[in-house]
Amino acid sequence: MKKIIIFSSFGGGGHIAVTNALFACLKDQYELSQTWLFGNVLKSVDFFYIISGKQITGEQVWNFFTRHQLFRLLNIFYRFGRWYTHWRHKTICKLLKDYLEKEKPDLIISVIPIANHAILTVAQELNIPFILLPTDLDISSFVNNIPPVTYTQFYLTLSLDNKHIMQPAQYLRLPVKQLQITGIPLKPSFYEPKNSELIKKQYGIDLEIPVIVIIMGAQGSRGLYSFAQELSKLKQPAHLIICTGKYNGITKKIEEIAFPKHMSKTVLGFTHRVADLLAIADVFITKSGSISVYEGLYSRVPILIDNTKPGSLLWEQFNHHFIQDNNLGLVINNKKDIIKYVKLLIQNTPQRTKILTQLRHLNIPNGDEQVAHLIKELLS
Repeated sequence: MKKIIIFSSFGGGGHIAVTNALFACLKDQYELSQTWLFGNVLKSVDFFYIISGKQITGEQVWNFFTRHQLFRLLNIFYRFGRWYTHWRHKTICKLLKDYLEKEKPDLIISVIPIANHAILTVAQELNIPFILLPTDLDISSFVNNIPPVTYTQFYLTLSLDNKHIMQPAQYLRLPVKQLQITGIPLKPSFYEPKNSELIKKQYGIDLEIPVIVIIMGAQGSRGLYSFAQELSKLKQPAHLIICTGKYNGITKKIEEIAFPKHMSKTVLGFTHRVADLLAIADVFITKSGSISVYEGLYSRVPILIDNTKPGSLLWEQFNHHFIQDNNLGLVINNKKDIIKYVKLLIQNTPQRTKILTQLRHLNIPNGDEQVAHLIKELLS
């Protein structure tokens, strides 16, 4: 059985989500190994691990900043990380080479940013096929520092066939064959047929009222309370589904919000039924992260992106423009606009009609099938 190493990260939830999706669709055909590149292979050169006396890793710092939505610090962290990995390139390559020579994979997949120049350098030296699978719509952080590519067994995948998504890839000068539009792998449940009426009945939701789903991701649930407060002011019937994820501390506070009689709500903790929830959603309110955005696009549901905190992550700013410029949803810059935007998207308005039309015609590949097909071609 051919062996595949997936370089992933626990800094944020997107990398883990895509890694889990890859395992779900590939585990029966290949020997899979998930490796925390920064927290395992490159731990000895982790700047924060070094200066903290081996007490704190960079990924832990990243997750702390993310939980507290310290976007300006995260952008500084990212810029520093780009410079630091470039500066330590030779050392990182040596650590990677030692690891890969020991593990002897038949294929490498990377779902992480920043370190891919070093992975490509070593993959080419050891003649190991390498698939770079960005988990963001904006791939800039994944291809940074990579010079024009000469390695014929390197493949870059993209989420959608869009000139703005493709733009950062032009500097790599890849042949057409090595630049593949695959989509982003998602949980298998996103590709299964849905019975919306049955799902609504399971959650006790009136079939005739619109459904608003709020999910802020693994690290971004702290704004849920203020969003729920604003939505309690909605003057028309609706059902609100709020996913608190692993942030259990907010559940009791949300339950205490006084909602009017014409509004019902469901408050969920961590759930594996996100695909089902989006299948019944009329509006999806979420953070800027690309996996959340892509799940909304794949489910063909109008998206409202939260941009109410000061600043935003550099690579997620792309998502704001992409959603608005392509009439796929709206961006919330002020919490006071939530009601106005929700009403636009749950009522029979020209805005909703335009967005639903665009979503219906958007070509969104099945990421699981396309990536599996590419791997089969490389390893056959």
